[in-house]
This record gives sequence, structure tokens and C-alpha cells, in this order.
Amino acid sequence: ATNEIAPQALFAAASCRNRAGKHEEAARDLGTLLQKYPASPLAEEARYQKAMEEIVLRRDEQAVSSLREFLGKHAGSRFAAESRYWLGVLLDNGGKRVEAETELRAAMAEKPEPELDRKIRFQLSLVLQKLGKPDESASLLVPLVSSPEGENPKPRNEPKRAGARSIVTCVPVSPSSTASLEPI
Repeated sequence: ATNEIAPQALFAAASCRNRAGKHEEAARDLGTLLQKYPASPLAEEARYQKAMEEIVLRRDEQAVSSLREFLGKHAGSRFAAESRYWLGVLLDNGGKRVEAETELRAAMAEKPEPELDRKIRFQLSLVLQKLGKPDESASLLVPLVSSPEGENPKPRNEPKRAGARSIVTCVPVSPSSTASLEPI
């Protein structure tokens, strides 16, 4: 029973620490969970959330590594499109435009929800501009500006840099429930 509760407790602690703005500690708790309980049902989401914490903490190289590890282990995950989006953003920020383009195109291929799809298309259009492909960039932007306002769902919160609003809620853990980090 202890082995079932321990990963949940670490996951919940990370969630609470994130909500309190203690991103360093949250990342540490998630890392501990992954190190001690790599086969836990929470490992997939813990890997994703750890990468998001690294983004918040401005550890871009670590975040890139974590996102690549996440995608290597959980290619079909519900977090795959968003992970590829963030990987594309970080690669673009690091000047790796061709790699960024590849990841952003892969994110689009994941058929993400409409709001994330728009963010991916916009980011890809910026990368394509930097790569000297203005026509292709424009072809991605036109549908973004011509979609009716009624079709735009509320924007989801994104990981913010340190000092900004939390991206997850703190959830209680009981032996019969699985802790999860939910966007607020």
C-alpha cells in the first residue's frame, strides 16, 4: 500500500508547491517521483509537468531534454501536441529553427484542440518567417484571422515564467484516488 500512495503523495506535493509558486520544489518532487517510481501510472503526467516546471524556471535546455524524453516515452500521450508545441517554442528561442519547424509540424499532426492548434500555427508561422518562407507563413495566418469569433474557445493558461500565476491546482490524495494536475 505504501508503494501505491507514495507516488500519489509526491505528485500531490508537487501540485501544491506549484500552486504556492515553489516551482523549484515542485520540479524536485516530480523528479523524485520519476526516479523512485518510474513505472507509476503517474509517471507520464509527472514527466510532462516536470518539463513545464523547467519552462517556468527558465531552464530551457533542461526543458528541451525533458520534453524530448517525454515524447520518446509517451509519443501517443494526451500531452504530446502541447509538448511538441513547447519544444518548438524552445528550439526557436534557441535559434534551432529547422528543428522548431519539424516539432511544430508534428504538433499540428497530433490534431490538437482548436485553441492549441491556433497557437501552434501562429508559432510555426513565426518560425517560417525567420526561415525565409513568407508565403507559407502567410498561408498559416490567414485562417487564424478569418475564423469567426464564436468559434474561438476560451484560451487555456500556459506555463508562466517564475513569479507568475500557477498552472495547476492542488488536489487532495486518497488511497482510492489518483492525484492529477489540472489546468486552472
